[in-house]
Amino acid sequence: GMTLADEEEWLKLQAEAQRIFFLADLTADKKLDLGELLLIRGGSLDNAETMLDALDTNMSGTVELDEWLAGIRSQYEWSAHDAALLLKQYENRIMAKRCTEQKKAREDDAKASSTAVAPEAATVASVAAAPEPLEVPLEVVAASEEAD
Repeated sequence: GMTLADEEEWLKLQAEAQRIFFLADLTADKKLDLGELLLIRGGSLDNAETMLDALDTNMSGTVELDEWLAGIRSQYEWSAHDAALLLKQYENRIMAKRCTEQKKAREDDAKASSTAVAPEAATVASVAAAPEPLEVPLEVVAASEEAD
């Protein structure tokens, strides 16, 4: 069972888990889809699908916050140390992805401003465009994740 100290530790980790959930939610729809889980799991489709199967208790095809927290909680009860390490690893992967995207956006902005002013329609179209789905090279999917 969990002692009071364990529960206090868990509350800290839960806050951390919640922050990382929203960090991972690149589409900002308050749930993690397979693409977002793929990022969390370092590009391993097997691991992403396993995670989805394990956490998606209401079978919606996505992981909601309560499901995510329940999953991290059971990981914590299994090993507090591992749960904290995993969250750190997830965060590093998400931050790497977000940095790459910001860098790309800045480069695109620089390109755009150095060329002629784009017509209004093009600007509207690019704003309206949905975020790109995550591109996963096949060899990444084929390679299994070393960390597991």
